[in-house]
Amino acid sequence: MARYLKHCVESAFAPFVAAAGGPNYAAQLTTADLPEERKAAQFSKFRSLKPFGGDPLYLPGNGFIARFAHSAGAFLCVSDHHLDDEGKEELNEWAAGEGLLEGALDEASFLVLCDELGGFYKPLGLNMKKERAENLLGVVNDAYEGHDINDIIEWYQSVSIFDIPEDHYALTANAYRIAAGLVSSNRAYRPEIIGDEMATAIHALNLLPNINPENLYFALTSTHWKHTFLDLYKCLEAIFYLPWTSVLRDSLKSELTALALAKECRRSLIWREREKVSIARLFETLPDLICKPPTLAAIAPLQDLVGNNANKDKYGERIYKIRNELVHQEDYEDPTPIEIPKNFWLPICLYLSGILKELYTSRAPDIDYVFELEVGELPTKAVKPA
Repeated sequence: MARYLKHCVESAFAPFVAAAGGPNYAAQLTTADLPEERKAAQFSKFRSLKPFGGDPLYLPGNGFIARFAHSAGAFLCVSDHHLDDEGKEELNEWAAGEGLLEGALDEASFLVLCDELGGFYKPLGLNMKKERAENLLGVVNDAYEGHDINDIIEWYQSVSIFDIPEDHYALTANAYRIAAGLVSSNRAYRPEIIGDEMATAIHALNLLPNINPENLYFALTSTHWKHTFLDLYKCLEAIFYLPWTSVLRDSLKSELTALALAKECRRSLIWREREKVSIARLFETLPDLICKPPTLAAIAPLQDLVGNNANKDKYGERIYKIRNELVHQEDYEDPTPIEIPKNFWLPICLYLSGILKELYTSRAPDIDYVFELEVGELPTKAVKPA
């Protein structure tokens, strides 16, 4: 779809026009001509710029992350307006560590961001006073030749631009994968409860290509431990088929992966795995040191299992019970609810992260989910010939 310069310029002025009450000179607002040495390159870039890889994602701190491609490459845009100097240094270190290149917000990119990212890319001072908006806009007179676009850029919250090299993973990665990597590496993008230890554990999971990065991102950005636990638990739910279809596959001498066979059973037989039994069976497959590490003796909601030398399936059932009590307001069949003091949520979530890493790594051939972008979602430069 063609992009029109006039419409993008109107988008850039729109929040200020609205705050100023729709002044009668609004239709005359425009941007000043670019210097000749920049004009051709910027117009060429403007015409080819487009977002890719899904909608922008919100980041904690009233921010966002988005990707754009153009005829000469692609870039990642990350809002940084709420970061102090240390936070910006962490952001740049993360980008450098990921092999991203430091870029800059130029005129073409700014106008496209204003047009494409309404609700994400915002002016400074979200509750803008009418007087301020009028002062910014009110230079329209007989000598008016347009606002300097660099002045308008200063009216908006700041963003960091990182150019994406050719063949870089950020061209094809799921947006949640990139966002989870950023959030796990930068404290300023995380809620206070998610410290470095939890972030490191989830970051290790995010490196696995077969685990759902959306669940990991929400686990990292949750402001309550219960939600972090539930988002990690969703990664367990995704592999409840393993104990059942692995046995079926082997008995049939099928060459299908356990996941492919599970999908076929669900389609043809309307089959679903039973959750409580499935999680118990999953835990039975774990090595003893992963399922019953020595640290569990100090975790109140699990230490009775350690004291009773319970079988591994009982640990899975306990995790299932914790999940049930979070999801269901009341379980009339269970007379002994689990009380979890707030200081035990971190070790429980770390324990669950370790379980997930073991399962998704050791059973990777049978957990062959794909979450990255499909060819139709990629920028042209990222599509390799067959």
